[in-house]
Amino acid sequence: MLKEMEQWTAVRHALFVEKISLREAARRFRLNFRTIQKIFNNETPTVYDRLGAESKITPFLPFLEKYLEEDKALPRKQRHTAKRIYERLREEHSYPYT
Repeated sequence: MLKEMEQWTAVRHALFVEKISLREAARRFRLNFRTIQKIFNNETPTVYDRLGAESKITPFLPFLEKYLEEDKALPRKQRHTAKRIYERLREEHSYPYT
């Protein structure tokens, strides 16, 4: 499969140089028709960049990793469930409710 920029270039080449239709490009590159329209209408690909906002769970990742590491030694039925991990984070580490 082509990388994003290579695919963008290949689609634009097919549309503008080979003069194939949008529908044919969608079929050939196995992309949604609306995606082909976006490629057709924009000269450069849209770049989405996360603003670097930290998620609520990030400060608690070391605790999660510790819980999961401890669970490896336990029988399967005694391991943490997602609900139990959530409750434990709330009780022991003041994890926010929402």
